[in-house]
Amino acid sequence: MPTKKGFQRTLIGSMDEIEIATPGGFYLGTAQGYNVDLSRLDRVAARITTGLFFHEFGKPLEPEFKVLAYSVDGFSNADQRTKTLIYDTLTRITSGKPRVFGDGVFTYWLDGARECDTTSLWVLQFYQKIYFLCSIASNHED
Repeated sequence: MPTKKGFQRTLIGSMDEIEIATPGGFYLGTAQGYNVDLSRLDRVAARITTGLFFHEFGKPLEPEFKVLAYSVDGFSNADQRTKTLIYDTLTRITSGKPRVFGDGVFTYWLDGARECDTTSLWVLQFYQKIYFLCSIASNHED
């Protein structure tokens, strides 16, 4: 848990009244909440994926490869075609073997990674509800 004063000030300073609604759209009122910096969380998910690569394969990721991570919540305003693509990709990857830690606190899946081919897609899931779609691919553009 972060203990730095700057983190506390930032968190408290970002709190505001937010509207609460059911998944069906019924208004429930307001509550204290804050906006999440998704780009910061994406960077954390990318670092986690880099560590998971080492965990899975026992070797560091080669320098010519990079990890990109995207919060699935970040696609909420995307067009329908993009949402469908993301949903289909998540469904395909999560149909594979899950790696579960902490009784569902953290779960991840990987798709396509082999020791000789580090290009892969990963899904990270936190608390059985927060998803990140991550990719490992070459830095080199062909």
